[in-house]
Amino acid sequence: MNVFVKELYERLHPLGMLVTQDVMPNDEDFNVKELAKYEDYIFSWLMSQHWDESVPGPVSDQKWIEKITDEIARKYPHLKLSWQ
Repeated sequence: MNVFVKELYERLHPLGMLVTQDVMPNDEDFNVKELAKYEDYIFSWLMSQHWDESVPGPVSDQKWIEKITDEIARKYPHLKLSWQ
């Protein structure tokens, strides 16, 4: 994925376009530090706390959102991150 994002950045950024991506929090498939080199913004997807294999619960519990937001801010304090 990083090669694809790098190629997008190299082609689109000179044209004045932004490169952004939504990532799931705590998903090791996304190397956020590496992606940040080639993306203008990274959005942390905080709208769905539960998935097919998890126990049922609220779409996104407020305490969970706060916990994940704090973890991301501590882990990547220098990145331009947004939450949705």
